This record gives sequence, structure tokens and C-alpha cells, in this order.
Amino acid sequence: MKLANVTRSPESPVSEFKMPPSYLVYEDSTVYAQPAFRLMALVDLPLADPKARQAMSALLDVFLEFASPELALFAHAGGKIKALKPETFSPKIVAKARKRIEEGDWPWPSTMRFYGHFEDPHPSVAPPHLRFEERGQLSTVQIELPHDAESLVDFANRVQSVLLDLPVLWGVVGYGMYQPVSIDSLIWMLPRVTPRYRCAIEVQPDRAESSLRRSARLEELRQNITPVFTLPWRWRCIFEP
Repeated sequence: MKLANVTRSPESPVSEFKMPPSYLVYEDSTVYAQPAFRLMALVDLPLADPKARQAMSALLDVFLEFASPELALFAHAGGKIKALKPETFSPKIVAKARKRIEEGDWPWPSTMRFYGHFEDPHPSVAPPHLRFEERGQLSTVQIELPHDAESLVDFANRVQSVLLDLPVLWGVVGYGMYQPVSIDSLIWMLPRVTPRYRCAIEVQPDRAESSLRRSARLEELRQNITPVFTLPWRWRCIFEP
């Protein structure tokens, strides 16, 4: 494991925090985590609920306002669409996402995601990242911006003002490490790094509904549901000072 060396200007909004200097690289070939400003919540509503649709639309507006210049990819899956197929970010993609939010069926499991992307030192999706996910009678909201993005407090306040109108069961906001879902099998690496920094949020909310809702787990077993676009066994949350 290596930490890439990247300088940060003194004007950075997180200069007073001890943060990882850049991407965390596994075996010189895979960027498995990136420092980010993170907001996540588990909401006690299905995404097809009118109140959830309204909140998704509002959150997308806020996210696009802060993140649009760095967005690169969009993907969604659910129902007949079994696998994520990334598409290049564009105004047409935004219109497609809005239509899905407003009119989509959102069966369980379903997901919608926006990503940034970089090629160096190794190709990877990256913050800014937005993820809405239908998770068995619950829904997941996950948002990351680059850790040195501007106006993070304003961004967090606006996101939280939307979430305050929803029945949130669990939520977290702060600096931490973003890890692409496709490689979250490497989550075991993060406890080796996280305690060394004040960033200190290590969370992957996938499949929490099986713990929070016994009925969701029973329905999952009855239908033999195993999402193909997430790893099915990640649920951990570690905080450090």
C-alpha cells in the first residue's frame, strides 16, 4: 500500500485537518480509496414514494450545482436493467436521470449514480459522486465531493435541509474515504489507514436494510435477490476522533 504524494495549497478548506495526501493505492495497480467530504443517510421510505422522489430531485439540483464541472459518468440499474452500464455525463443524461426520478418504478434493488473519473495514477471513478439506491423498503443517499472542494459547509447545510424533511434512520457527514462500490472488497485496508488521520469516517452502507429490517431480509431470501451491482456483505461504520 502506498500514498501518492500531492501538494495542497495553504488556502485549502481542510488545511487544518490531517488528511491523506491523495489516493490510497493497493499493490501499485488499484486506487482503492480517495479522501472526500461525505454525506450518507438511510431513509425509511422507498424511492418510489412521492416524498422521496421530491427529495431526490432537490438533492440532484444541489449536487449538480456544486459538482457539474467535474462529473464524467452516469449509470443506473434495476428491474430489467441488471448491470450498470456507464454513460458519459451530458445534459441529455441529466434529463434522463430527472425522468427516472420522477417516473421510474424503482423496484428492489435499484440504483442511480453519478461519478467523476480520473486516469492517473490508475483509472478510477471518483468524487464527485451521487448515489440513490432502493434497498428493501429503505433507501440510501450517498454523496461525496472532493475533500478540498469549495463551499463544503454551504453544500452540507443545503443537503441536510432536504434530508430533514425525510424519516432518516441513520446519517453521517464529514471527511472520510470514498471507495468505489466495485472494489469495496478492499474495505479491509481502510482500518489500517483511517486511524492515522482526523478524516475518520469509514462507512459502506450496503445491505444495512438486512440488519435494520428483518422483513427486508426475509423478502430478500424469499425472492433469492442478490444485487449484481453491489457486493452483498458490507456493513461497517468506524469512527475515529
